[in-house]
Amino acid sequence: MAATGVSNQGIFGLGALRSEVLLAGEASSSAPQLEEPEMCPQRMQEMETELKESREENLQIQRRLEALEKKLESLERQNA
Repeated sequence: MAATGVSNQGIFGLGALRSEVLLAGEASSSAPQLEEPEMCPQRMQEMETELKESREENLQIQRRLEALEKKLESLERQNA
């Protein structure tokens, strides 16, 4: 009898992603199916695009914060 939480790849916990790893005895018809191989490159491209957009948004936020910091420093010097 195999121990729950142990696989050929190693030990995993309850927090393991259900779409990638199923705990022993949990396989069911409602389990997510793996994507077709031809869908993987398309999904990877979508994820790369989302990542680039997110990075651009983060850079814009960073620039705004830096501008606000400069304004605050300027106001502090004027009030000093």
